[in-house]
Amino acid sequence: MSHPAPENRCEHTDVAGRRCRMIRSATHPNLCHWHAVSEERKLLEARERAARTSPEYNVIPQLLGPLSDLRSGASINFLLGRLVTLLASNSISTSRATVIVRACNLLLQSLKELRYEHWYAKTYPGENLSAAELLKHLPPLNPNPAPTPLNTPSQHFSYPKPSWDKT
Repeated sequence: MSHPAPENRCEHTDVAGRRCRMIRSATHPNLCHWHAVSEERKLLEARERAARTSPEYNVIPQLLGPLSDLRSGASINFLLGRLVTLLASNSISTSRATVIVRACNLLLQSLKELRYEHWYAKTYPGENLSAAELLKHLPPLNPNPAPTPLNTPSQHFSYPKPSWDKT
């Protein structure tokens, strides 16, 4: 059995100093297919380990701190303050921070509706409806709704505004 020429052989050597006898891969300049795949796998595992130990991977405890939920404007403000600190110290990427800020913006916009629901439940306790009864009052979901004329009232379910809301 003839062996490949030394210049065409894989350059991998084992612990004992023996050189691999396989021919070089067409996709790798120095290694055979087997050792090239093995090297690629080792590189991917090293990158994953480095990503898990990076400061950005474990940023959640630093970002949330003592917060348990984000159902108030104060807790969202606290989170945004911590986010600015992490951003200034380069502990979090700007793209990740942008996504968090957009999510906080959506949370802040939904707080007003949550306040209305809470106020409505306190003001009209006898009118608390079950989920099935509430669904009867809501318009049906239609993936292709017919366009409504501009002069007709909205069909969306809305809560009455409390007296303290000036908007």
